[in-house]
Amino acid sequence: MARHGVKEHEFIYVADSALVTQENLTAMNDDFVFISRLPENFKACKELIRKAASGLWEDVGHLSHRIVKGKEIRARYRLQEESIELYGKRYRAVVVHSDAHDQRRQKRLDKAVKKDLATLSAQAAKLQRQEFFCRADAEAAATAFPEGALHRVTRVIEERPIYGRGRPRQNEPPAPKCIRYRVSITVAENQEAIAQLREEAGCFVLLTTMSAEKHCGKEILT
Repeated sequence: MARHGVKEHEFIYVADSALVTQENLTAMNDDFVFISRLPENFKACKELIRKAASGLWEDVGHLSHRIVKGKEIRARYRLQEESIELYGKRYRAVVVHSDAHDQRRQKRLDKAVKKDLATLSAQAAKLQRQEFFCRADAEAAATAFPEGALHRVTRVIEERPIYGRGRPRQNEPPAPKCIRYRVSITVAENQEAIAQLREEAGCFVLLTTMSAEKHCGKEILT
């Protein structure tokens, strides 16, 4: 690039998240300037987004304007800056929220909530049809019932008395022959977990070695 008039440190290598591997980051020396996207499956990515969700955002407005299938797409962006350490080196991390990206993820989240409810409801219906001869078995079945990813599960053991044939003696309450047990399951949305995911929706993290003194977060996103 020097042969084409690009000075040292002025060439910025922009790549997708496939760049961010231990092998690649180790191979790049300190003079290598890049911008990439921190993979979503990295624990650090989830932690940065979760932390940013409750922090203070910098609104940088609209940075692009596109027409797709006759529809105007003009995302609005917010930023927060952090730093993280990966494989022994420290990098600059820019957490970005895009309202256009947010809309897509909100739809996926809505589908996930419905799917989680449908799965738990089907499992609850199956369990609630079962009858147990002792409380210990019912409690074990209740304990084994799975927790929902996006729902809270309440388990209640209900007793069902079984009476023998014939009428009870006069002035005596009927005595049950035995007791059977059932598990009653109530499924309700985990509002806190869903609200957290809604706040985090639309976020991604840019990883870079660009200097904060020379380039602000908006310039990195641009």
